[in-house]
Amino acid sequence: MNKIILAFVVVIFSSCLSANAAGYCPSSQEVHNKSVSWMTRSTGASLDQLNALIKEQDSYMNNLLPNCLNYFKSTPNANCDRLSTVSAAYMMTPKDKQNLAKLQILTATAPHKARCQYQFQALQLMLK
Repeated sequence: MNKIILAFVVVIFSSCLSANAAGYCPSSQEVHNKSVSWMTRSTGASLDQLNALIKEQDSYMNNLLPNCLNYFKSTPNANCDRLSTVSAAYMMTPKDKQNLAKLQILTATAPHKARCQYQFQALQLMLK
């Protein structure tokens, strides 16, 4: 029962997050689709399947911020809307790692500050 509750908690928190490949930062719609997929797959799943699903979610979430940062570092005309994914990933970062994450985020996204002015301002509010 605890595993099922944990799986649903992870699904709810991860509704703001997702990323698979290095250097890829998902859109809000992709995040939503992934969250729905996790929820659907967790329904009626065995404990072994739930454990596998939790591992998949953990991996996905743990790679979100590094992948999005790589995306912004390596993509000259990055999609400004993806900064919201960076904000969500930062919020999921453990408190003891947030200072380093903040520095990495500001460094990676700085080249997009002028072009993504409004999204960058929203990101800065999240980082305070």
